[in-house]
Amino acid sequence: MKKTKLRNGLLYALMLITILSIIILKPINNLDEIWNYNFARNIANGLVPYKDFNMLQMPLLPIICGVILKIFLNELIVMRIIAAFMCAWILYFSYKILNKLNVKKEVSVICVFFLGWLLKDYFCIDYNFATLFVTLIIINIEISSYKKNTNFFYLNLKTSLLIGVLAGLTLGFKQTSGLLICIATLG
Repeated sequence: MKKTKLRNGLLYALMLITILSIIILKPINNLDEIWNYNFARNIANGLVPYKDFNMLQMPLLPIICGVILKIFLNELIVMRIIAAFMCAWILYFSYKILNKLNVKKEVSVICVFFLGWLLKDYFCIDYNFATLFVTLIIINIEISSYKKNTNFFYLNLKTSLLIGVLAGLTLGFKQTSGLLICIATLG
């Protein structure tokens, strides 16, 4: 058990270091990244979304990032570090889901490596990645819950409540995807 946790921790650390080195060294040319930073910076400076500044997306990700910017440092590098952690968690949860679906560990690592390689140019702080992150958490919880009790109609109130809250959070990141995730979660 300790060996598996250590291996998983090292795998996550490797993913984080790899993604961090990719994101940190990127030139600043992604307008979405700049807009997301500016929204979070405005919130960190005490401005209210939709009242003091315009934005089309839902405000949950800028609010979370704005709080982090307020606590640490109001710079784009902090947003890139947040993005690296989030993207590493996306890859890690993909790996865990594949393992729970009884895919061989070697194949899981190769699939996750390939996924990371495909997404390397797109890694940044973005509401689509935040929605994907929460969706993977929901899928991971669902698979874990099903593995514990193979009865399809088993009801665990705590798990159901957690999944509902997480599905609701996706609405705060992006309306369209969040609505579809909420409908799928209800199903």
